[in-house]
Amino acid sequence: MSSKRAISWMFVFLLMLLVVSERSFSQTTQTEASPEDFGAAGDGVKDDTTSLQKALQSGKNIVLKKTYFTKDLNVTTANQKIFGGGKLVAAPGTEALLSIRAPNVAIEGINFVFSNRKVKYGIVTSAPGTRVTGSSFSGDIGHYILGNSATGLTISRNVFNGAGSSQGAPVEVSAVKQFSVIENQFKDVTGFNLQTRWSQDGEILRNNFINPSHVSTLTAVQGQSTFEFSLPYPTARQGIRLNDKVVPPQGGVLGGTVFATVKGTGNKRTVTLVDRQGQPYPSQAGDRVTLVGWRSLENININAGTSRVKIMGNTIDGSGDGGIVIASDYNVRRILDPKNPADFPQDILIEGNKIRNIHAEGIGVLFSKSEGIVIRNNQIEDCGQSLGGFFSSCIFLAADNVRLENNGCRNTSSGITLYKVFVSKSPQKSQRL
Repeated sequence: MSSKRAISWMFVFLLMLLVVSERSFSQTTQTEASPEDFGAAGDGVKDDTTSLQKALQSGKNIVLKKTYFTKDLNVTTANQKIFGGGKLVAAPGTEALLSIRAPNVAIEGINFVFSNRKVKYGIVTSAPGTRVTGSSFSGDIGHYILGNSATGLTISRNVFNGAGSSQGAPVEVSAVKQFSVIENQFKDVTGFNLQTRWSQDGEILRNNFINPSHVSTLTAVQGQSTFEFSLPYPTARQGIRLNDKVVPPQGGVLGGTVFATVKGTGNKRTVTLVDRQGQPYPSQAGDRVTLVGWRSLENININAGTSRVKIMGNTIDGSGDGGIVIASDYNVRRILDPKNPADFPQDILIEGNKIRNIHAEGIGVLFSKSEGIVIRNNQIEDCGQSLGGFFSSCIFLAADNVRLENNGCRNTSSGITLYKVFVSKSPQKSQRL
């Protein structure tokens, strides 16, 4: 009798468990909606802006599974999640594809596609607790992500693919307190890949930057001084080499006996070699003249008013400027006071990064008023690829008030780095490689 009772109680227990599970499943699905519930076509052709906005205003978590052609969307529900692996394609006339105006919004696994630099922003947030994770961004735009006067911004495990397109600065962190940029991939992007301004208490960790250079070499005939180059893509920065040695630009501060002028736009450039007096410099037959072009500028640009930031474990392969640069300048949000040290980046740790294939310096601290800068345990190689003299350095410092510890610097067979460390205000303290 006791065994029959046990079986009966087990049956009742399993039935109750099934009912609870069914209720839980029902409640979960009731918290989610898709744009199709509000009339979206999801074919990537029809304008789905209205349906998407209605879905967002429903207050539910939004599941995106298809391709949605849309203009500006506003996210105004706190704790909302937008996820699902679908694609948002910015329609002409879009200014900001997603404007986040509510706290603790999560964007997960969404593919963003842009095709016009007139689109200013992919995601712009001024709300606390925004998280953008596991998503992809491609195409022409100003900023893929802009954090502006926000708190607790997280950008992690995203892919920013700029191949065949251009960006002003893929990721911009402006006046943000407590930010994390972690384990993202920046592939062949333009502009400052990641820039911070007036932001505090941040971490930039384990990101991967891959920005290739584009190289073309011509062989001179006797007496030739002008060369016509064509590169695969338009480039923002160019450098000239003669027989694998860097040729400085005419009129620059770098010394030498031969200089170069570069003219042209897009992917076409006319290079003229000149002597110290600006007269044509005659090449020898067989001389190799090389044009190196870069689409990208600085990979990590730490700018005015940024403080208490850790930059650790990042990998950088390719830059049309410096790899990691601590800088400061005027901008549209605030006026920089050159006499106020607080306007210059402070308390920045640069540790354990791998940097190579750089137009100028691997790591640069450009202003002596930046205090509390620590650079340690970084591995840097092949800097000064297209810019000689003191910028051909693994580490470039405005002054000797930076703490340096155990940084590696080397040339590979293609490297032309001149300095391990160059200190512009105290050149006697510089270290040749």
